[in-house]
Amino acid sequence: MKKKILLIPLALLLAMSLVGLGCPPVQEVDPVADPVVDPDVPAPQFITIATGSPGGVYYPLGAAMAVMIGRMTDHRAAAESTGASVENSRLVGAGDVTMGLAMGSVAFKATQGEAPFEEAIPLKALLNMYASPLHFLTVEGTGIYTIGDLRGRKISIDVPGSGCNVQSRAVLEAYGFCLDEDLTIAELSQPEGVRALIDGVIDAMTLQAAFPAAGVIEVAAMRPLVLIPITQELFDKVDAKMPAIVPVTIPAGTYEGVDYDVFAIGDSNPIIVRYDMPDWLAYELTRVIHENVFEGRWALVNAHPIAAQIVPELSVHTPIPLHPGAIKFFEEQGVLP
Repeated sequence: MKKKILLIPLALLLAMSLVGLGCPPVQEVDPVADPVVDPDVPAPQFITIATGSPGGVYYPLGAAMAVMIGRMTDHRAAAESTGASVENSRLVGAGDVTMGLAMGSVAFKATQGEAPFEEAIPLKALLNMYASPLHFLTVEGTGIYTIGDLRGRKISIDVPGSGCNVQSRAVLEAYGFCLDEDLTIAELSQPEGVRALIDGVIDAMTLQAAFPAAGVIEVAAMRPLVLIPITQELFDKVDAKMPAIVPVTIPAGTYEGVDYDVFAIGDSNPIIVRYDMPDWLAYELTRVIHENVFEGRWALVNAHPIAAQIVPELSVHTPIPLHPGAIKFFEEQGVLP
């Protein structure tokens, strides 16, 4: 008599053996649930950089940083044109951009909640890029050679929300002008102001940028340029209200036709970020910027020569506190105790 062979499926045998061994049941995984992410673990980011208007330094320098970061790190990066310092402080504080370029005096006001800011903004600095003077410029034929000569004239002070606009108002008010009565104020972008000055639509303009500034060079190429110096007394009055400013002298010969030194109010220019940027990211951004200033295909000095001031010994001096990640970098460079 032939015996019947009972065939038990292999899967059933495995299941029975697991039960016998007392193994726990397999936990189901929800494929829709969000993964747990540790914010302190490095991961590729999309870095957005708020710059300024074309014609200044922020726009080409910030764009060069975006390209360099995209090429030299695992991150993606993009720069965007903005109204500059005041707007950038707000954008960074709101978390709408990763980092921004700003004038030191404006960044300081932002952290203190002083006008034009309604409340304090939680900002930290990665580094200070350079110092830049506030150019007061006009052309021959206007009869303007001093700040006092601006009375009754039409002057553009850059767009609302820019550090140039804020600082220009501070200088003119410190001189004693009532802006609504003694002057005709225009708020043109730097390229618009340059064209308006060349065409004689305005009598003078201000331009906050590291020298030699492209906009000032453009005016000098088209019309005989006049740069208007400020006095030490006027500097002291502004300094009493804006402690982040610094004295700057634009050397004779910097611009065509200007064969005299020009004393000006200067400002630091930090890279600002939110206070809660992960330390590892702040450290990496500070490091990669310093490592790509002078050498390589993506060197920042290729975008603007003022980038040569981005060296640890200078860039450690910021008007607002450094981010802990940046502090780590500067400690490694031996420029902080």
